[in-house]
Amino acid sequence: MKYEKDKYFKLALVEASLLFITYEQVYDFQIRFALLKLLLQRFFFYSTNWDETWDVLCFRDGVDGIETIYQWVMETDMSDLPFITDESVYSIRRKTIVPVLTAKDIMKPKCKEDLTWLFEDWMSQSDKKKIIASQYHTSESTAQRWMKKYGLLKKSNNLIHEERSAKEHEEIKTLIVNQHAVTNEAIDTST
Repeated sequence: MKYEKDKYFKLALVEASLLFITYEQVYDFQIRFALLKLLLQRFFFYSTNWDETWDVLCFRDGVDGIETIYQWVMETDMSDLPFITDESVYSIRRKTIVPVLTAKDIMKPKCKEDLTWLFEDWMSQSDKKKIIASQYHTSESTAQRWMKKYGLLKKSNNLIHEERSAKEHEEIKTLIVNQHAVTNEAIDTST
């Protein structure tokens, strides 16, 4: 939704109320983080002007709207916060599916460099698989799959042979076509 200070303040109060229900003790940084996250996830807080410059709506007229809302929330009495029951919080959490990260997920390589830093120049393909498997506590087949995913596997002999055969086939085909053209030209000039 489009940023408006009143809407932002009302939702900020709901966020503060949720924080107090969720945690026994709420710290300053938790409220600041919740307000910033609310702004980033729920509002269009910027626009472009006719001259292609950016206009950040929460900083219009030299006023820091985020800090203003934070001060308003901090000055709000606890009894004025929206009343939210524990059951409604539970139902919201139950509907929100949050993926659970396991240690295995965290340990997976995210890019090519997560694997290549393990390699030495002298290593064979087999050595590389073994060191990846050892470092990431996984099997060599998984290590090979990761190497394939990031383009670190050398071409197999079969693939190299197939590519060479395809190239030779194209060269022979080109020679035949050229020879036919020369032959046809010779026939045309002789008649």
